[in-house]
Amino acid sequence: MKEKPSGTKTFGVMISGTGCLVKVESEWSTKQEVQRAGFFTTRFVAASSVDEAVEKAMRIVAEDLESIVVNGADQPYELEVEQVYEYLAERDVGAGFTWYPDGE
Repeated sequence: MKEKPSGTKTFGVMISGTGCLVKVESEWSTKQEVQRAGFFTTRFVAASSVDEAVEKAMRIVAEDLESIVVNGADQPYELEVEQVYEYLAERDVGAGFTWYPDGE
């Protein structure tokens, strides 16, 4: 874990996403199919303000999604900050997504 710079705090930023097109393996075959999904995730970042924390966390999530979603330029997904909270202790950035079917 990197030491955070003086004057920064550790924030947890919970983010949701909708309209993501992801490849999943079918339950009945080994063939992959594209499904529309949403997710929740939390990223932990060192920042001097809530705004900076949100910016950093959104950038990390967008980068993580690059290798997962297959949305075209005409099919954008949406990201939304659900909650931001301050941690007293340092944390690793966090990883992973909790996916659910997005029936929009």
